[in-house]
Amino acid sequence: MWNKIDSANEGLLDLDRITLLMKSLNIKLSRNEIKSALKQSNISKSSLVNFDTFERFYSSLRFRPEIAELFSNLCLTNPQYLTFNEFYTFVCETQQMGWDKLRCEEIFQKFLDSDTNGMDIEHFTIFLISSRNNVFRKTCMEVYQDMDRPLCDYFINSSHNTYLLGDQIVSESSVEGYIRALQKGCRCVELDCWDGPNLQPVIYHGRTLTSKIFFKDAIETICKYAFVSCSTPLILSFEMHCSLEQQNIIARMLINTFGDSLLAEPVAGYPLNLLPSPNLLKNKVLIKCKYPDTIYDEQQDSGDDTKVSTTPIEGVILKRPSLLSLRRPPSSESNENCDVVRPKTKTFQISKSLSKLIPYLRGTPSKGLETLTSDLQFNHLFSFTEGKATTFMQKQLDTYKQLTSANLLRVYPSILRVTSSNYDPLPYWINGTQMVALNFQTFDRSMELNKALFEDNGGCGFVLKPSKLSKPRRIRIDVISAQQIQQTIANPSDSIKAVVTIETFGHEVDNLKFKTTTKKSNGFNPLWKEHFEFQIQYPDFCFMRFQLVDVDPPFTNAQCFGSYTIRLSCLMPGYRHIPLNDRMGERLGFSTVFVKISFSE
Repeated sequence: MWNKIDSANEGLLDLDRITLLMKSLNIKLSRNEIKSALKQSNISKSSLVNFDTFERFYSSLRFRPEIAELFSNLCLTNPQYLTFNEFYTFVCETQQMGWDKLRCEEIFQKFLDSDTNGMDIEHFTIFLISSRNNVFRKTCMEVYQDMDRPLCDYFINSSHNTYLLGDQIVSESSVEGYIRALQKGCRCVELDCWDGPNLQPVIYHGRTLTSKIFFKDAIETICKYAFVSCSTPLILSFEMHCSLEQQNIIARMLINTFGDSLLAEPVAGYPLNLLPSPNLLKNKVLIKCKYPDTIYDEQQDSGDDTKVSTTPIEGVILKRPSLLSLRRPPSSESNENCDVVRPKTKTFQISKSLSKLIPYLRGTPSKGLETLTSDLQFNHLFSFTEGKATTFMQKQLDTYKQLTSANLLRVYPSILRVTSSNYDPLPYWINGTQMVALNFQTFDRSMELNKALFEDNGGCGFVLKPSKLSKPRRIRIDVISAQQIQQTIANPSDSIKAVVTIETFGHEVDNLKFKTTTKKSNGFNPLWKEHFEFQIQYPDFCFMRFQLVDVDPPFTNAQCFGSYTIRLSCLMPGYRHIPLNDRMGERLGFSTVFVKISFSE
């Protein structure tokens, strides 16, 4: 970094260039603040600084009094360094790492000061911010749950209209949507299929102005990225609007593209009345599609096609409507609980060749809450809008839970969410919904929760539903400090008013929120030393969200610098640095919140 700023190799930097170098190291102090800090530290009174002087100045700025205080309390033998026994006591009792002495000795040696044969404060600080002291429980970073249970026993990471990069009306459709979702651990992607030109099926959001992509390009991309992030089964959720002819083309493309990875028949030797497990379906692609009671056989010429009332099928690609027609309000008969705003009900047909590729995930129309569970087969799968699912839970919660205990259920956003916003997934998860499909292109609170849930169990996209309720737990969070807050264009000023908010989400009784007092700071290292206590009734399904906020930025409302959401069962106790993510869910390099976490019954 120094050589990049000192491009002329002069060996000296003035205040302007030191300020620039500091910003590249994410220390965003103004020129006057750096000048004042140099003067107060007695490191240099000159306006020109060489590398050695800068190195000492940078180290002085990185000094953290809160860690110095903790270090001093731990150093019982010598105030200058931690002995191995002191370090071992700290990681076992306070941090609750679960390391044996051999493992602890190995870590201690990596952070050892060779001159003192102990761990000095600089190396102790490095340990605290290292991945070895991660706030995320290490066992949760691996697949640790029972993966031999039926698919209906798991939450499945699911995407809605995966191909869209923006809103639901005029945005771009792209294979990039599938790449991003699969790289984030999504295990159920959606394909809206329509008849395309020259017998080439296309994917797009029907009856809108969104662009189109060829089905062939989509599945070739999916095939390439299907098992890069994990080996758990991948579900292709079809919304089929194609003619029988192009359905046959789709079937051939699926077979040719995925080959042996495509699950086209029931698992050999497995019970025929039970959904298979993720372990049995490793590296397999499953097709989910609407499935009528009987199948259209193309070889029959009787013309008496089997029919079932479902979503309307046009058979050919439709002309895109004008924006004016898209804005036309729906009829009084339509509402959020309808799957689509549809004209008169038409018939759905599925080709025999495509139906052969759907042994397990057979989309089944619901004819009403009263008859939903009658004649229910293990391979029946239901898809509801968020509104329809909410109504179902409100009217017949026991039936809803009964349904999700034995069958797969997918919930997806209302058609009114034209901006690709997301609904709250928690009520659906809490009541057993396995496939809560969200708009992955919009990273909002709902997607933060989704990311937190599916980071558990090794990020494999399948998380076992809680089987029993655990005892209530009390959690104490000591908010100590924040580090290197990322200043934004909205707030380029030298001073910010920082607040840390901590929220819990889960069952309604566990939805709690606390926030610290406001600290005016330059954003480098604001200090709080405040604590909060959370009494959580259902810790098995609860999430904690940390946010760092500027409550008084110029010319705008409160500005969130970064946030982090984690499932409570993945949260480690002890002194931890909470990583912060930006608005797109990407990690902010050096920005953290330093906390102490304590659990008790």
